[in-house]
Amino acid sequence: MKNLKTNTYAVGIDFGTLSARAVLLDLETGSIVAEALSEYTHGVITALPEGNPLPDGYALQHPKDYLDALSACFASLWQTSGVSPSAVVGLGIDFTASTLLPVDGKGEPLCFSTVFKDEPHAYAKLWRHHGATKEAEDINRCARARGEDFLSRYGGKISSEFFLPKVLETARRAPAVYDAAACFSEAGDWLTRRLVGKPLQTAVFAGYKALWSEKEGFPSAAFLEALEPRLSTLFTEKVITPVKSFPDIAGYLSEEGSALTGLPVGCAVALPTIDAHAALPAFGIVGEGELLLILGTSACHILHAKEERQIGGICGYVQGLFPGLYTYEAGQSCFGDHFAWLAQNALPDAYRAAAEQEGKSLFEYLNTLAEQVPVGADGLLALDWFEGCRSPYDNDALSGLLLGLRTDTRPEAIYRALLEAVAFGTRRIVDTYKEAGLPISRMVAGGGIAEKNPLLLQILADVLNAPVTVPLLPYSSAVGSALYGALAAGAIEDPAAAGRLLSYEERLYTPSGNAKAYGEIYGEYLSLSRLFAEGEGLSLMQKLQNRRA
Repeated sequence: MKNLKTNTYAVGIDFGTLSARAVLLDLETGSIVAEALSEYTHGVITALPEGNPLPDGYALQHPKDYLDALSACFASLWQTSGVSPSAVVGLGIDFTASTLLPVDGKGEPLCFSTVFKDEPHAYAKLWRHHGATKEAEDINRCARARGEDFLSRYGGKISSEFFLPKVLETARRAPAVYDAAACFSEAGDWLTRRLVGKPLQTAVFAGYKALWSEKEGFPSAAFLEALEPRLSTLFTEKVITPVKSFPDIAGYLSEEGSALTGLPVGCAVALPTIDAHAALPAFGIVGEGELLLILGTSACHILHAKEERQIGGICGYVQGLFPGLYTYEAGQSCFGDHFAWLAQNALPDAYRAAAEQEGKSLFEYLNTLAEQVPVGADGLLALDWFEGCRSPYDNDALSGLLLGLRTDTRPEAIYRALLEAVAFGTRRIVDTYKEAGLPISRMVAGGGIAEKNPLLLQILADVLNAPVTVPLLPYSSAVGSALYGALAAGAIEDPAAAGRLLSYEERLYTPSGNAKAYGEIYGEYLSLSRLFAEGEGLSLMQKLQNRRA
C-alpha cells in the first residue's frame, strides 16, 4: 500500500439485474463500514410507459433507475456510517453485461426524449434480452462464411446477449433510433461517463461482449458491410474509442458526479467492470488455475490461465485484466431463477404455511425436505435451460426440461432435480475448461446463493467431485469494485494486494458419499442435453418455443 492514511475509505457499487448494492470500505481495516441497497423503480420492463406489452424475450430497463439507485445508495451510506465524504479516495462500479444503451451526442439516453419514450429499442437492453436471436444467427452465419477469426474467441458462436446482435436488432427494427444514436454504450460505461464527465469504452465490456481484442480491435468495416450495410461505420462512428483497460482509470469525479454521489469533485473513479468479474480481487482470485463461480439469478464461471486457448462453448476471454493472464468466462443463463420459478409457480400454499409455522424461509424449508430425497430415488432429471443455454451451446432458443414426472412426484423432488441440474450444468463448463487443457487448482463460489444454500453447495461439490470454497463476504462484487476504486486512487498497489486487505471466514464443501452416484447421473444428463441440443430433439424444442405467444 502507498501512504495509506487512517480513516481512508473507498466505495463500490454493484449494479445488478433488479437493484444496486453499495459498500463503504475502510481501507485501514478492510472492513465494511456501511452497506446499502436500492431496488430499481421499473425493474425489468415488460411494458412501456403507455402500457404497451413487449414481445416475448424482451428484457429492458430504464436508465433513470441507475441514476436514482446510485444517489439513493450514497445517501444511505452517509446516513448510516457518519463518515465524511471527504475521507473517500476512490469509487468503483460494476454492471451487468451486455446491457446496451443508445445515447445522443451529449450522452443522454434516447428513451429520455419524448420522441422515443414509447420506442422499446431506445431503452437499455438488459443482458438477458433475447429479442435479437435472429440477428445473432445472422452474425454467426456471415462470420463463418467470411472466415472471420473473432468467433473463435467466443467458442465458435455468439448469442443474442452480445452487443452486436442488439445493435443490429435496433438498426433493423427501429432505424430512427439507430440513426439518432450518437453512441451505443454499455450501461456500465455510460454511468461512469456521468460520473467523470467524459465518454469512455472499457476493455472488459468490449472484449467479452463487443467482439473486440487488443490485438485485432473490433470486427472490420468489410464484415459489417457484408452483414448489414447501414452498420458499416458502427465501430468508427457510434462506439467510443480508444478502448481503455486496467491499470488505466476512468478519471476523476465531475461536478455532476459529485452531485449524484455527495463525494468531492476530483475523487478517483475506476474503470467499470462486469458484475461477476468485480468479485475476483475481493476473493483473491488472481492466479493461474483459480476458478470463480458467481451464483445468482444466472451464473458466471471465470477462470485465469497463462495459455491462450480457443475453446468451443465459452463466452470469451480477455488478456491483461490481471498481469500475465488470460481471463476466460463461461456461464449459465439461468441459475437461481430456476428456484424462483418453482417457488412462484409450482408450490402448494401448504408449503408456505408449513415454512412459516416452523419459522423458516421457504427455501430453508424446501432444503429440509429435499435433503431427505435419496440421490436418484425419484427418477427425475432436468435440463437447466429455463433461459436458454449460454455454455456450452450458446443457444437462447433452448428451453428447460424435466423428465420422469409421475402422479406421486413431490415438489421437493422437483426442487432437488433443479438443484442437481444447475450443478450438472456447472460441471459441463468445468469439464469444457479441463478438456481444453486449462488447469483448475481451486474452485471458489460466491454470491448470495452460495452463501445461503448449503444443500446446493454440497450437491455441487459432489457433482464436481472436488472441494468448493465459499467465502462469507456479503456484497462481494461491490467490495471488489471498492477495491478497484482504491487501486484507481493509488491507495493499493495491485489486485493481489487488494485481496490481502480483506479478512473473512470461509466454508469448505467436500465431496460426500453421493459423488459416485452423481457421476453416473451426470452421464445421463450429458445424454439428455445432447439429445435436445442437436438433431431432432433440437428441432422439436425449437418448434415448441416458436408456438409461444
